[in-house]
Amino acid sequence: MILMEILTDENQEAEIKKISIRCLAFACRDEGTVNFLRSEPSYFIYLGETLKIETDEEILANTSKIIRVCLRNQKITTQFYKVFPDLIDTLIYNVEKFFYSNAITEETLASIRNYTKKIEYLVHIKNSA
Repeated sequence: MILMEILTDENQEAEIKKISIRCLAFACRDEGTVNFLRSEPSYFIYLGETLKIETDEEILANTSKIIRVCLRNQKITTQFYKVFPDLIDTLIYNVEKFFYSNAITEETLASIRNYTKKIEYLVHIKNSA
């Protein structure tokens, strides 16, 4: 998928990444896109790292939206946890850090909801979160 090549290229300008994330969030409405992301665990790592380092409101909200859609499937939730175990803590941290942004808060809380649908995933939350 060419979008992921653009996103993972560190030399791309911020505006191009913003548009690419927006397109990927839109494409995630199709289950085929979610399955494609699932096929390559490095995409989950990229999405998780984006949540950790990005400060742009639109990029963060759309990244959270992509994660929310992916986490509807429990198999993907397990797979995501295996490659990015800090996901839930990063999501919780972003709710606190970006409390002023309705878009980030709404999508991030929805991602947390999808992550914690199974009780056993609650134990992944660290005390520092």
